[in-house]
Amino acid sequence: MAGEAPLIYAAHPMTTYGTPREARALARIAELAPHAEIVNPAARYRDSAHWQADWPRLLAHLSGLVVFGTGAGPSGRGAFRS
Repeated sequence: MAGEAPLIYAAHPMTTYGTPREARALARIAELAPHAEIVNPAARYRDSAHWQADWPRLLAHLSGLVVFGTGAGPSGRGAFRS
């Protein structure tokens, strides 16, 4: 919608929720996209069922997707399911 901030989903594994890695990654995304609204699933969703119910609606409004992992291996496939 015209005039609204771009909406960027920051997909990352649940094992990174609440960690310094998550905080650094979210801060960096905000630096790179200062006018965007960053969607952090750790703050938005109660559990996987809540995410699954909301994801199709949210997906239609996203301007971008940023994926980051644990640093020890690949990220999960959750956000790529649609």
